[in-house]
Amino acid sequence: ADAAAYTARPAIQYDATNFKKSIGNQKWIALFGQGLEAFAEWRRLDYPQLQPAVAGTLNGRIPVRFIYPGTEQSLNGVNYKAAVTNQGADVLTTKLWFDVN
Repeated sequence: ADAAAYTARPAIQYDATNFKKSIGNQKWIALFGQGLEAFAEWRRLDYPQLQPAVAGTLNGRIPVRFIYPGTEQSLNGVNYKAAVTNQGADVLTTKLWFDVN
């Protein structure tokens, strides 16, 4: 009975006109505790619509990538520099080539 009541709620119903929202919100809930996977799915579907931290250090922006580790910079400097030249600064807010929105 609880499952039927939950799935009958309008906010939970699948919306074919906005599948990203329907799938993204439910997937976010399902991936609770699986941070990296949830982060990847949020970036893929752009849902749920998150708000940046109130006292964050990124000027009201949400991170969209990881930075390269220091070992990559020191042990693979030539390729690290080439990657940064191609994709942009090695900071948390630089979008990657596939992140088009």
